[in-house]
Amino acid sequence: MTEAIVDLEAHLTDTQDIVWARSGKHVQDWDKMKVGRRVLSECFRVSEDNSNLPTILSVTNFDDERAQVFRYLVKGEEFFRMTGNLDYFEDEKMLHIRNPFRGDLYFLAGQEIASDIGHITLAGLPFDYYLDTSDKRNREPEKIFSEAEKYGAIVLVEAGRVGMLEKIFGKMFNKLVDKQYAEMSAKKVNLIKYGNDIDAVKSDYDFWDDNDHFLSIAVSDSHVPDGKSGPFSSYAIFNNVDLSSGEKLVASLKDGINRSHYHNVRNEKSVLENLRHHSICFFAGAVGLPTGLMKRDH
Repeated sequence: MTEAIVDLEAHLTDTQDIVWARSGKHVQDWDKMKVGRRVLSECFRVSEDNSNLPTILSVTNFDDERAQVFRYLVKGEEFFRMTGNLDYFEDEKMLHIRNPFRGDLYFLAGQEIASDIGHITLAGLPFDYYLDTSDKRNREPEKIFSEAEKYGAIVLVEAGRVGMLEKIFGKMFNKLVDKQYAEMSAKKVNLIKYGNDIDAVKSDYDFWDDNDHFLSIAVSDSHVPDGKSGPFSSYAIFNNVDLSSGEKLVASLKDGINRSHYHNVRNEKSVLENLRHHSICFFAGAVGLPTGLMKRDH
């Protein structure tokens, strides 16, 4: 068991599989080699800035499979030749990358789901798992919590204060794209209703209900591969994690949350970064995809 720096929600990019229909080029610069190098460099930097503690990053899907793409990328022969000095160890739930000169990185897979009660993130899923949210039945909280229990995943929900940008873009996106309205942030009545299924609230501040029941955890929720708004821009330091396998790592993180064996390190989110991210997502979902200007590159 050891201390570790943990970010349980990092998306790395705004979109991973949306391209311009005419050119076939990705809407966002998704140079896979470049993204991979930047993410690893950021993780090693964070480790070195914190007494070489191991870093644990949950690469988080939304309606794509960027966690799977990232895993195959950093394991690839071409990537290995370009980076060098890396050893790889993996199992169903964990990719461990070690540089003998810079330390240990651990990558998990997760998925954020726009559920009927707000955004829910599952962290610590098997790398080959993906919940198809185009089937609206998979957005029902009972289904999501059932999948989390089945795979031993950590359950985080969006709750508490939501910024004005999130409120505006959340409403516009859901009304125009999904043709239904779903809150980004879970209401207190749903937190209480599903309290036994929720491990923590992902929040930019310390969140408690009237009974001091819900713990909050800091995550970056990043949509860029590095920098001030990238992975580990906000994170938690866990006191005791088991790094011997993916299954034991996720279980020890889940136990650490439930026992409050961690503390949060939060940084203020950039308003400009929030605006950039929400603008890209809104344009793609409300204009680009419906008009055929953009398409999915599966």
